[in-house]
Amino acid sequence: MRKLAVGDRVRIISIPKGVFEMPVDMRDGAEGTLTAFQHVLKSGESFIVTKLDKDIGWPWIDFKTVDKSGKEAFHSLLLEPGCYEAV
Repeated sequence: MRKLAVGDRVRIISIPKGVFEMPVDMRDGAEGTLTAFQHVLKSGESFIVTKLDKDIGWPWIDFKTVDKSGKEAFHSLLLEPGCYEAV
């Protein structure tokens, strides 16, 4: 996998294994990490890498979701190797 830079685009291709190891209160629910990954995976969209983790070099993406009532939620996800592809 090539090294990414801020501004590159990625598509989520799987939910990282680490998500399933998270505490339930962080993982599940309307604003949980698992829910956020399911959203981006289902969308099939590509996302811009907004930053690289300074310690491990993994990319972060930021995005917004809007529920049926119009409530917005902002998310940031750290992407483990193997859960995304560069586009």
